[in-house]
Amino acid sequence: MSNFDISQLDWKDINWKNFEKFIYYALEREGFKDTEWFGVSGGDNGRDICATTYEELPLNLSYKRRWIFQCKKWSKLPNKAL
Repeated sequence: MSNFDISQLDWKDINWKNFEKFIYYALEREGFKDTEWFGVSGGDNGRDICATTYEELPLNLSYKRRWIFQCKKWSKLPNKAL
C-alpha cells in the first residue's frame, strides 16, 4: 500500500460526501472494525459513521467498544464549537 501525503490534499475541493468517505477509510486504516457509513440514508440519528474497537485485557478477557462519529466539514470553525 502506498503512503498518501495528506498535506497535498486541497480540503476546499472535497464535498461532504467524500469527506465522510475519507474519514471512514481513515478509521479502517487505523484498525477500527465493523465500520458502517450511513451516507445519505436519512435515518442515521445524527450518526455518520459507526465503528468498533476490540480491547484485549489480561486473563484472556476482552471487550468491544462502539464508536459513533458525526462528521463536520467546516471551512471556518464556529465560535460556539470552541
